[in-house]
Amino acid sequence: MSDPFGELERHFLAWVDAIGQGIEQGLAAGAAIVQDAAQAADSYGDRSGATRAGTVAYPLTPTQDGADAFSAALAAVERENPGHGASEDAGLTPTEERRYVVATVPTVYQSLLELSNGGEHAVLQPIMDAYAPQIHEAVERAIEDATR
Repeated sequence: MSDPFGELERHFLAWVDAIGQGIEQGLAAGAAIVQDAAQAADSYGDRSGATRAGTVAYPLTPTQDGADAFSAALAAVERENPGHGASEDAGLTPTEERRYVVATVPTVYQSLLELSNGGEHAVLQPIMDAYAPQIHEAVERAIEDATR
């Protein structure tokens, strides 16, 4: 005898799983958009090349911690400007309900660049503000694709 409620539950759980996968894929796509835009920004005032080379954006979710991307960015900073890398935690804890796109530059001076002279050399916050709608659209498209 078939179990219609069991079948409905299986389909529902598969749909929920597909939504989660779509969110993960969309955040990864959104992070790539942000990283490309930030690396191309004119406002860095880069002297050593470390800031631009170390710019990274990655999804931070229960299944993606961005460790590889961050490590590669930190290595780029150290290659371009030895002794100026910083590996501080973002201070964010992802959950099923809260997932993030993190944009950062792992240097000891990035916060000064973002805040000094009225944000004259700020890159990360303006980029995140400008590209938030595109991140949202990337997530939306990925969810639609995953649930078809």
